[in-house]
This record gives sequence, structure tokens and C-alpha cells, in this order.
Amino acid sequence: MKGRCYGRQAIVGCIGLVLSSASAQLPDSFILTKIGTSAQGINDRGQVVGWTRSADYPYARRAWIWRGGTFDYLPTPDGDESYALSINERGDAVGSIGSAGTDSATLWADGEAKLLKPFPGSGDSVALDLNESREACGWGRTITGTKLAVRWANNGSIYDLDIPRPCLDATSASGINAQGDIAANDIPCDNAYVWRSGTVTLITGDGQANGIYDDGVVVGTFGLYSDTITALERLANDFTSEAFALNGAEMAVGASFSFAFGDRAVENFRGAQLSNMIAQHPRTPLDVLQRRADVKASKYADRLRRSRAKTIARTELQRAANEGQRQAWQQAVDAGQLEVAGAEREYLATLGGHAICDDQDGIRIPWNGDFPVAGDPPIHPNCGCTFALRGATVTVCSGYHDQ
Repeated sequence: MKGRCYGRQAIVGCIGLVLSSASAQLPDSFILTKIGTSAQGINDRGQVVGWTRSADYPYARRAWIWRGGTFDYLPTPDGDESYALSINERGDAVGSIGSAGTDSATLWADGEAKLLKPFPGSGDSVALDLNESREACGWGRTITGTKLAVRWANNGSIYDLDIPRPCLDATSASGINAQGDIAANDIPCDNAYVWRSGTVTLITGDGQANGIYDDGVVVGTFGLYSDTITALERLANDFTSEAFALNGAEMAVGASFSFAFGDRAVENFRGAQLSNMIAQHPRTPLDVLQRRADVKASKYADRLRRSRAKTIARTELQRAANEGQRQAWQQAVDAGQLEVAGAEREYLATLGGHAICDDQDGIRIPWNGDFPVAGDPPIHPNCGCTFALRGATVTVCSGYHDQ
């Protein structure tokens, strides 16, 4: 089983969650080991891939792999950015290498970075997952700018999955299993599909697929899918739940979402829908149109809630990761394992995310000080910014690496 880990700074906590998913309960504590800025994929052997921005490469993100306690950068041409997003049991990884504003889907295998073929006339593509046969899936952009869900054969050739695009030209493939079956999404319309040997089947018109496993089960915002959808239970008073991953013991991991949500936007949407229906269908009984407007409003509310829940989850996970990093440094200082005389914290912004973040990028302050303007990140919803410790010295070998 391979899985996705979404997090920054400390990631072995995420590994612990994946490894313990086959047991009935989680252990009381996890061992945390810092290995990179952002962890994205893990396999059963405990190998992890992701990307980082470090002192070695301060202005470009670099893909890395962590295996057997050793951290290594994946091959990337000088001056380019790279992202590793998934890893198989062989230790092969996929993601992208960026150059001159263009992302190129990449397979790292046999110690080399191999660019996967793009659509003719375009190099913009990203590989999101792969299987043991080195078949990969993700998205590629055509010369006209259309973003399509694609499959790469193990010779690197690209194939359009022909996922329907009823709304806008933006589809993507999120997961591939050993048989070459693929989970895919029409992102603007919120439609999830499964692709099997050239046949595309609609899973739901109200959700997104996160991955597919060797037995053909698809996981996503809808729960689990195998011919029919099995919705996951949610915690009391929560409004929805979502599956992120599944293991061979048929145990799923995901999230249950709950928060206060105002109704004004939904009411305005319903009112506009009902007005349009009355104008377009003047002979249809009002109660029929009202029921139709209620259905549309309900789906709209679910989309708003799901989007808001994801925003809250991403922001709070980032806040927890950043605060956890600060506390880990303080504990190391208190234990005499970290010398911070003259050390600084450097703001690492997700460039292009927010003007305030962009202005803060690269600012250095005393290691235990506060950043100007808005304080420590995250400083806005969906903020992915973090910080790094510069100039500190490890005085006792503890497995920590100042990157």
C-alpha cells in the first residue's frame, strides 16, 4: 500500500498514522523526525518523498527522498524546481521538474530523472501517481491550454483519458492501481470518474476521487466506491466526511468535518435559481420549481461547506506544524542540544499566494522573535508559509538536520 502524507517540517507522525492503519487503534504517541519541508508520498517500506526549499537551494524547491534514515535530493537540473508527489514499492517516484515557468511530468527511477512525454507543442504537465509497472497518471496541458487527465505508459508516452468536460476544460487523474485503472476528476463540475481499459464510468456528480487501489476501490470525498458508493460515517454533529486512503485490511483514513456555516449565501443562490426557473418555465407549478431549487441549493451548500472545511483543515494543520517546529527548537535549546546564539528564523513564503506573504519572503529575525506585519504564518486562509532556522548549531547528535 502506498499513501499520501500532506504536511510540512515533521512527517514521521504521518508515517505513524499510515503504518498503524491496519490495527484497531492508534498508538499513544508517534516518533517525529524532521526530513523535509513538505512530505507528499509514502510506501510500505517507509520510504518518503516530497519537496523542500533549503539553504542549499533558497530560491527553488527541490524534490527529495527519505529512505532508511537517509535524506537525499532527487536528480534535478541546476536552476530548475522539482516536486516529488508519489512513490511506489520499488522506490520510484513521480512529480514534476519546472523550468522557465513550465512544469514537466517526471519519473525518478534507477537514479535518474526521466521527463515524461508531453502533448505535442506543450511541456506543461504533472504526474500525480504511479504503479509498480511505472505507469503514471496526472494531467497535461495541450497547446491550446486545455488541461486534461492523462496516463503515461511505462515507455513515457502520454495518452488522453477522454474524461468528460461538461463545464470547463480542466480534468486530472489522481491515482492509478496495479491493473492500470485510474481515478480521475472533472474539477470544475465536481464530477469523479474511474477509467478502466478505455472505459470511463461516472462515480458521482458531486465529489472528487482521491485515489484507487488494486482491488478497484476508489476513495474520495464521497467515501468508497466499488460499483456502488459506500458513504463513510461521520462524527456526531459533523456534516460530511472524506476518505483519503485505504489499506488491504479494508480500513480507510480520512476526515470528518464540522464548523458553523451561515445560510445567507445558500439562500441567495436558491432565490436566484428559483427566479430563473420561474422565468424559464412559467407553466410549471411553483411547488415543483421550489423543490428543484431546493435540490440545487443543497448541492451548492455541500460544495461551499466542503471547500470551507478543506480551507480550515489546511490552515490549521499548517499552524500546528509551524508551532510544533518552534516548540521542538525550544526543547532542543532547553536540553542543551541546539546552540542558537546569533541564530535567525527566515520566513519561507508560498510565492504568489498572497501579497503580504510575498513581501515577507526571505525576511530574517532573531530565532525567538516575531515576524513584522502579521506575525508567524499562517497569516491568511490556505496560507502555506513556514519558516526555517538559520545559523543554529547542533551540539548533541539527535537526528536533526538544519536545512
